[in-house]
Amino acid sequence: MLTALSLVTLSACAPVLKTEPMVAAAPIEHIRNVPVCPVEVKSAVPVVPAVPDGAVIEANDAGHNWLSAIVGYARDAFTRESDAKAACEKVAHG
Repeated sequence: MLTALSLVTLSACAPVLKTEPMVAAAPIEHIRNVPVCPVEVKSAVPVVPAVPDGAVIEANDAGHNWLSAIVGYARDAFTRESDAKAACEKVAHG
């Protein structure tokens, strides 16, 4: 049997529902994904220095191996930079 006291107690325990006014949702922004090429890639690729006439390079086997490794490293870096520059130009111009 519910008494007046029971009804007051039950209503006090019930969660309070707050109603808030509806707020319009923010508009959806569409952002284009635009690649940006770094300045280092957009700059001109340096010209490979020419070997001057009469140049003599003397070294032992270890020196020649090191020189060959450095030349390969520079060639790879030059190729990578040139490829990146070409890719950026292709994307930029569609």
